[in-house]
Amino acid sequence: MLARGVSACVRKISPGASSLLLSGGRATQSSAPPLPHAHRTYNYWANQKLTRYDNTETKAWKEQFANLGKYTDDELTAWRNAFDQFDPDHDGYISQADLQKFPTFTVEKAHLIKDYDRDRNNLIDFGEFVDAMFAVDVQSLKLDFSGFDSVDIQLEFDKYAVQDLDSGGRKHISLDGVKSLMNEKEFTVVTDSDAHQLMANMDVSKDGVIDIDDFKNWITAKA
Repeated sequence: MLARGVSACVRKISPGASSLLLSGGRATQSSAPPLPHAHRTYNYWANQKLTRYDNTETKAWKEQFANLGKYTDDELTAWRNAFDQFDPDHDGYISQADLQKFPTFTVEKAHLIKDYDRDRNNLIDFGEFVDAMFAVDVQSLKLDFSGFDSVDIQLEFDKYAVQDLDSGGRKHISLDGVKSLMNEKEFTVVTDSDAHQLMANMDVSKDGVIDIDDFKNWITAKA
């Protein structure tokens, strides 16, 4: 699976509370901070410290990287903590040398990430990282479903679908269902903004809901 090793490298970020520590003038903590909309805890690198960033920093990221404008401050903090785990020297870039420190990060994954190096400087900045990791997670999700027959697809759909009583019991996958899917498939970070984006992609018919036909068509569509 393309992104499973990627997700295994990144400790998932979830709401929680702990005492704060000071690291380089910035508040950090040894367990997950109370970040709304962030991913459930994934117990890898249990002692990894997570950093709290203030709104001055999140505002600067949005100004620097246009693609990050859709995210809330809390969502960007969750993404930045994921980025920081690949950028241990905190120089703001992820190099091939940084990626090679992770045994599970294959050459194939590195090439996928490299496709998002928009300025072709052989380094991945924060804005590029967010788009790259989300895309790799989505591609891995589709690969998970490859080879499924119609029965398997229906079973997967039913796991995340709810019944809409206003439309005669028609089943559809809501935003919460999309987030549950992302959590179960171990996306690097799960936010409402990313869930909305994935939901829009999966709504093939563009009618505002993900029904079984949308789900089937999205799974079987070529990338």
